[in-house]
Amino acid sequence: MAMNNLILSICLFLCTGQLLSTAAQNCHQSTECARDHCCLLDKSLNVGVCTPMGGIAQRCYVHQPYAYERPKEMVTDYDLCPCSTGNICGGIDSYDPVYGQRGICTFGK
Repeated sequence: MAMNNLILSICLFLCTGQLLSTAAQNCHQSTECARDHCCLLDKSLNVGVCTPMGGIAQRCYVHQPYAYERPKEMVTDYDLCPCSTGNICGGIDSYDPVYGQRGICTFGK
């Protein structure tokens, strides 16, 4: 009986830890986030949230100023993180009235 309780406790701890690690983390700058995330302002909550950077074939904005490296400060002027480090945003024939030309993250040089 004690062994079953121990196994159940360990499983609960591991499962809870897994859930907590995938939860959104608040931030003030990108250095507080995982390497493949940037600190992005959630305008509805008015707080920074660690958010994944754009992977290959994900949407992006061509004129985001963060090419080839993760932004250091919180991204406040766009609604998504730039492409992941080393990749670029290749433009498509689509425009957003607020953020400009849309694109797709592609392999960098």
